[in-house]
Order: sequence, then C-alpha cells, then structure tokens
Amino acid sequence: MPAPKKKIVKKNIPSAKKPSTSKNDISSTKKKVATPEPQKKPHISDPVPRTGYVPSTQLERLLNIKWSKYIPHIPTTKQLAALMLEREKEVLYGGALGGGKSDFLAYEALRFCDMPDFTSIIFRRHLTDLKQPKSLIPRVAQWLEPFRAAGDCRYVSEDHCWHFKTKYPGTDIPGPPAMLQWGYIGEAAIRERYQSAEYQLVCFDELGQWSTPTDWLFMCSRVRATVCPIHGKDDDNNPIWHPNCHICQCKKRIPLRRRAAMNPGPAWVKRRWMIVPDPKEFKTRQAALVAIQEGEKINWVGIHPERRFIPAYLSDNPHLDEKDYREMLKEMTEDERSRLEDGNWESRKNARFKRKWVFGQYINVYDHGYSFLDEEMNETIVLPFSSLKQIFTTTDAAATARLYATHGDEEANAADGRVSTKPSSTCIGVWGITYEDQLLWLDFRKFRKELPDIVETLVELNELWHPSFNKIEANGLGIGVAQYAELAGLPVRKNIRKKDKLENSISAQMMMKNGQIFLAANTPWAETAEDDIFNWTGLPDEEDDTVDILSDAALEITPRNAKKLALPNRKPCIPGGVSTVPRTNSSIPQYGLTPNARRF
Repeated sequence: MPAPKKKIVKKNIPSAKKPSTSKNDISSTKKKVATPEPQKKPHISDPVPRTGYVPSTQLERLLNIKWSKYIPHIPTTKQLAALMLEREKEVLYGGALGGGKSDFLAYEALRFCDMPDFTSIIFRRHLTDLKQPKSLIPRVAQWLEPFRAAGDCRYVSEDHCWHFKTKYPGTDIPGPPAMLQWGYIGEAAIRERYQSAEYQLVCFDELGQWSTPTDWLFMCSRVRATVCPIHGKDDDNNPIWHPNCHICQCKKRIPLRRRAAMNPGPAWVKRRWMIVPDPKEFKTRQAALVAIQEGEKINWVGIHPERRFIPAYLSDNPHLDEKDYREMLKEMTEDERSRLEDGNWESRKNARFKRKWVFGQYINVYDHGYSFLDEEMNETIVLPFSSLKQIFTTTDAAATARLYATHGDEEANAADGRVSTKPSSTCIGVWGITYEDQLLWLDFRKFRKELPDIVETLVELNELWHPSFNKIEANGLGIGVAQYAELAGLPVRKNIRKKDKLENSISAQMMMKNGQIFLAANTPWAETAEDDIFNWTGLPDEEDDTVDILSDAALEITPRNAKKLALPNRKPCIPGGVSTVPRTNSSIPQYGLTPNARRF
C-alpha cells in the first residue's frame, strides 16, 4: 500500500518591502536603522552662501543676488546697488576716484563662475595695466589661491584665463568649465583679436581710456546667449527652457551683461549713459553751470531709460584711507582734482579748451535776436541780429560719410566692421561777429549724411540766416561740397587747411581764454557742442569736427583780435554806432532772419 502523500503547506513568505521607519519598529529591534528624511535640494535660483560670510537666507532671496564662494569680500553699498541690477544689460559704475570700480567688475564675473559654460572677459587698454601691483590680475589671483590649491580652478597664463570646475545647480552633475579671461587691445584692432569670441559678460575697466566708442560697441556685439543642446528653440526662434532640464535651467539663469567702470572722461560716455546734473537739484542746465562756476560739488545721475549709471565716490569705499587719498588729490590741478574727487563730468584731463574760460560768456538765441547773459546767467537786453557786423557759416564735411552712417543701430554696425577707429561727422556752424569783434555761436548742425544732404542743409541754413559767406573746408570731401554749394548759388569761401588741427585751434583757444567767444545757452544743441569742445585733448583718434568749425570761425577775426591783445587799453571804434532796434535807413547791413522764420 503506497505511503500517503504529505500535505504541502505553503509558507507565507513576506514580499520585499522597505523597512519601516516608525518609532515602534525602531524600538523593537536594533537591526533596523531609521533613515533620515531626505534634505531638500536647493532650487536652481537659490543663491550660494558666501565663503566666510553667512548672511540670512531671507536677505539673499529678498535682494535676489547671485553669489559664489570665490568672492572673499562683502560688497559696499554702491557695489551692492549695482550688483542688484543683474538683468540690466548695460551698467556704468564709478565717477570719483576710489569708489571700488575694479572690485565691482571682478565681483560681476566671479559670482557666476560656478555656473557651467559661463564665459566672461575684463578689458583694460593695455596688458601692463592689468599686471600692475594691486591691479586686477594679481588681486584676483590672491582671492583664488585657496581654491586653486584645492583644485577648484586653474590659471592658464598663455591665455590669461581662469578655468573653474562647475556642477549644474541643484545636482551633482559636472558641467563645462566656467571662464574668466583678461583682455586687452594693444596695438592690434579689436576685431582681429575677438572676431569669433562669445561671452555672457563683457567688462571694460577704465572705459575713459577709450576716446571713441568703437571697441566698446564691437565687444557689445560679442555678448551672446547659448541655448540648451537638447531642447533648442521653438518655431519662433525663441529658446525652450524645460522646467525639468538642468541644462535649460542653468542657461536660463545666466544673464547677458555689459559692464564698465571709469572716472569722468570722454563725451561719448557721458552722452551714451545720458549723465547730467541731478534734475532734482537743478531745474535747468544754466543753474547747474552756475553751481559749477561757483565751485559747488554737484551730483551726477544717469537718465537713460535702459543704460544704468551708478555714481560712486571715495566716501562710499570703507576699505580705503579717505584722509590720505584726499591729501594726495590736493597735489593735482584744480580741474583734475574736481574730476577725480568730486566726479565732475565737466572736467576733462588735458582738455585744450577749459570750461572756466566761458563762465559769463553766454548768450540766448531767439527767433529775431540774441541777448547776453551775466555770470549768474541772468538775461540782459535782447538785441536784433541786424546789430551784428557779420554773419557767416563754417563747414567741416565728413570724409567718410557712408562709413559712419549708423541709422541708430550702432552695435550691429560695429559687429559688421563698419565703424572705424575714428568717428567723423559733418558739422556746420553759424556765427555772428559784433562790432567789438566778439564771436557769437548762433546755430549748429551735426550729422552723418552724404554729400547731397550736406549741400541741402547748407541751403536751408542760408535761407534762415542769410550769411555773407559760407566757409567750407576744401580738403577731401569738402571740395565736392564747396563746388555743389556754388552751383546752388551760395556765396562760398573755400578753406584749404595747411595746419594740423591742434595748431589750427590755437586762435580759438586764445579768443576763448580772453572772453571773446560766446556760446549759446538756450539751444537744444548747446550741450552736444560743448561736450565736443571741452572734452577735446588733441589726440589723433578723437572726434574733432566741432573743434574744426570753431577754429575756422575764430581765424576770421584773429588778425584784429591779435592787435587787441597787444594793445588791451585801446578801445574799439564802432563806425556809426550800433542801433538796438532795426532801422530802415541804417548803413549797417540788415543780417538775420526774416520776420516769420523760426530756427528751432
């Protein structure tokens, strides 16, 4: 008889489960270990705490400042204000000496050097400027030495470039290295060095060393963004930022920026950022000029809607010995001290024409006459244009009109290489001469147009002012302008220059210093003309067209003016006197505008 089969009992085998982390399980056995709650990974936009400085997280989030461990210092108040403008494309920082300008540019670069594939460059005019003791190259090297020793970054001396190890924020995924490069211009054209370069941040330290905007505009065209290689762009050519892609979120976090730092300098910088005396303190430009004349320290602000200017002064930098700095500044000339200590944008180092020469030498120009202003810019009696001995024009035609025709798109033209090292414009000035041989600046045109447009503008000015002659430069393009102006029936006096521009300007400098040149105070072109005049140093790469027409006008009365300087006590003889009202029987020519004509 077969043996009975054993009954197979299935054992309940527990399925594999994660160990419980309840308090009862932990207390019941020693083998079970409680797993800690996973820490929340930092969000992609959370700031990284500073090394050696642990601020409150709420403060970091409130200010929305990106920071990194590579910056050893706490920023000053003005630096912090500029750093908060993270999404502003173009920022100019500085003004007075000692405001922490170079440190600010280094902060701007280093705070993003922990972001994968971030590239930045900081320029000086010459490489030796970067290598000087306490300048940017040795200063940043000192900051980064602990991190270089730890292997977080390395310096490639051949390329003048720092490379930083990176990870995508919020992950442990390593990314492409970030880069901080030192740039310089030297003797080569900037397009030859950086034609194919791409950066997310371009900085110019001491931008005032550049007398023209050519290099700045070209490097602005090198600031470019890259998109995620996985998600790319949409049908409208806009980048796609996927919320769960660490590459997308990293590239989205890096802004495109252009930063510059400098003391007050060239007129083109002042115009680009629209730097003016504080409108809250001075309602009119005349009031600001009076304050400058009286030696009052005024505040300068930038009023451009898109380009930000942050003024900084010596008192804003707690890391410097302010007393010693001010003692050193006392050794400088008055104009240079005002520029570096007060941040005065009306002072220019080595300027040939001094603004102090024209204090009290202003006029107001109206439709049918003009009036002299006293030293406090108060108006005197209005005189008709018929009281002038002569009215004439001077013209300096741009030799390369089409080359500089920007049509408002300066950065694109710089990228295409259509901007030369020296800007040039056509300038036309209208001048009046009194019977005391005072030169009055009555009207001004500055533009970049072709030859037919230049002649057309001359015809319009002749219809308004009825000048006795038009003095036109007959060198280069001016020959064609003079010939076509003659064909148009205008009285032309050809001006063939045989002197260099600096020598040609000596007469104008002498007349201005002796109070015989009067500038217009109430015209819309006054500030542009004065910036061109009072910022000119005579360097060959500076814009000098406005200075040329002033010099040509001054040469019209230089012989008579020289006799007055030699015999200062001799009073001028005015034949027949000058009437302050129009006279139909007067022997004085009735120059000026027609009754219904308007100038502005």
